[in-house]
Amino acid sequence: MSNIDSNRPVPFPTARWEESSPQEQDMQEELLQRAHQEILDELHNLYSLLVIRNGAIVFERYYQGHGENSLFDVRSVTKSFISALLGIALTETNILNLDQTILSYFPEYQTDPMDPRKAAITIKDVLTMKSGIAWNEADEFESLYSSDNWIQYILSRPMADNPGNVFNYNSGGSHLLSELIRRATGMDALEFAQQRLFSPLGIQNADWEIDPMGIPFGFAGLSLTARDLAKLGLLYLRQGMWHETQIITPDYVRASTTAWSSGGFPEEAQYGYHWWVLPSELHPAFFAAGYGGQYLWIVPDLDLIAVITAEPWLPVALIQDHNFLITDFVVPAVIPSVR
Repeated sequence: MSNIDSNRPVPFPTARWEESSPQEQDMQEELLQRAHQEILDELHNLYSLLVIRNGAIVFERYYQGHGENSLFDVRSVTKSFISALLGIALTETNILNLDQTILSYFPEYQTDPMDPRKAAITIKDVLTMKSGIAWNEADEFESLYSSDNWIQYILSRPMADNPGNVFNYNSGGSHLLSELIRRATGMDALEFAQQRLFSPLGIQNADWEIDPMGIPFGFAGLSLTARDLAKLGLLYLRQGMWHETQIITPDYVRASTTAWSSGGFPEEAQYGYHWWVLPSELHPAFFAAGYGGQYLWIVPDLDLIAVITAEPWLPVALIQDHNFLITDFVVPAVIPSVR
């Protein structure tokens, strides 16, 4: 749970974020400035660093000509937005439960004979990256992008494991969830987000790439400002509540940020419902991550959010490790409270 001072009103930045000095929010500005200097000196691929504590922006820097209104391609951070939209669909009972099978939403792709393992894949299996569908994240995209029907391509892949058993990072499964949202709600992922997530949170400017059939990418393709990206973090930090509205149930938020497996590639962290999870005796955290070093990082017991955006199209060899800025500078900048 977040460490919120019950004597002060909880700010929700629907119109605009509150701004504060690090000192006013019990943070050491020197460490945040050191993170900034590290970016200037060594991390030339970074576009932004945003730090929020107790619902107020305490540190915000942009690089390479970007600014507060710049839209950033957040790559696989998109997956965590897909998870949030599924949580909203569950809250509104468009989806009954996560134990429903994926193929119950895609009956036209059932084949005869059908591998019984594929027929048994549930929404939860896909959310936790344990669908069992054979998928090599490094090699699959060329074939996917050359297909006219991405859903058919993904569902035609053979099974490699029993569903629910083995974590295997699978962007194809995330794309299935995007189309599942449309079939469950009658709106595609962008339309549903605009009505049920973006509008309540005051997110007015967003781009979302679509596949050849007009389906918003479930695994990437979403572009937002750093400040709007942080709003999803605040929503989860506040247990799915925004002002007086419960947008996502606390149970779904907790389940999403609970480790359902030990995870692995590409972030080498535990995995929840399309969120990465870092258990820790000191400061447990969860985060969304995208190729190239896009991060939305939440530390509940410190009421802390950090956003990093970076060049999203670099070859693998040129990608730099960025998350140490959060673990080595941002989190330690919080001054321990005296009790």
